[in-house]
Amino acid sequence: MVGCQIVSEWNAHTAPVWGLDIAKSGDYAVSAAWDSSIRIWDLKGHTGTATKELKGHTGQVYATRIIDNQSILSAGEDGTIRCWDTDNSSIKYSIDVQFDPESANSAKVQKRAAQEAEGEPDTRIKLELSNRPTIYSMSVSKDSKYVILGCDDYSVKQVSLNAPEEGNPAPYPNLLTSKLRHKGAVYCTALTDEERVISGSGDNKVFMWDMSRDEPVLEMLGHEASVHCIDVMANGRSLLTGSFDHTVQRWDTLSGSSVQKLVVSDKDANVNAVAEVSGGIFIAAGTSDGLVRVFDLRKAEVPLLIIGEKRSGWEVGQDIVSVCAVAVQGKSMICGYSDGQIKQIQVSAASKRKGCIIS
Repeated sequence: MVGCQIVSEWNAHTAPVWGLDIAKSGDYAVSAAWDSSIRIWDLKGHTGTATKELKGHTGQVYATRIIDNQSILSAGEDGTIRCWDTDNSSIKYSIDVQFDPESANSAKVQKRAAQEAEGEPDTRIKLELSNRPTIYSMSVSKDSKYVILGCDDYSVKQVSLNAPEEGNPAPYPNLLTSKLRHKGAVYCTALTDEERVISGSGDNKVFMWDMSRDEPVLEMLGHEASVHCIDVMANGRSLLTGSFDHTVQRWDTLSGSSVQKLVVSDKDANVNAVAEVSGGIFIAAGTSDGLVRVFDLRKAEVPLLIIGEKRSGWEVGQDIVSVCAVAVQGKSMICGYSDGQIKQIQVSAASKRKGCIIS
């Protein structure tokens, strides 16, 4: 059995929290939100204390990753990757990411073209940023030399993390490769132990890539709606994907076949986040109805635990607060919500509270 207890919750941001990462030590976490900020949180005292705030992005921030005790990465709507010095909260360097020139059907291009045709340019999409994609997802290589990005121009990009050289005439010197095979925005990415790339998209498909090849190594087909989250399991043979079809699927990374399908909700709860918990037996799925459901993969017909409660929305017209992000490190779990809140959850080895709602 596994137990989960909310040990702290706090108002972290003024807008939805879409990016979370926990340090390997479990002592601190970093969050990224639509209010354009990144914040570092002390997890040791269960107090929700912010130790640093990092500002510099000009749009919504979707992804953040801890590199080491001195460096944090972030990326989002402005099409840049920022590397932050956590000692003094300054930007070490910024990398501009190129909009794929072959992606004429991306959401941003269509939106801008439609508004310009109507004589109403979108003030949130500045002209100087029109050649940069929104970055929804960011995965870091084991040696921290490059990142994999999922973007709204339908591409999966590999970008070097070397600080850009001054005077380099190339417009995007850090771009290593861009794969344009999805037919929808790429909302999620992951890297396997063998450095294979996994991508999930609005076209309902999951691809596995060898970035030296033009075509995917594997296509994982089975979701009936857009795929918004991926987690590679610790055994290296399985990965988890969550979709707006209300399901989580577990896939074999060698064959690309679906080996398990979990119906997370039979209603309208989309799966925004998924994470392995406690040694490959349990998983957590965060959904648009504001709940985190914990499943035992050995008997996954119904959730083992349901964490949280349904709450009213963060703005007028939104009825339910969504779970947007989940991160797990050891016995620590944190969840980010669409009203800007973060909850810290302690994972224990045993519990008799099967099927309970912890609020």
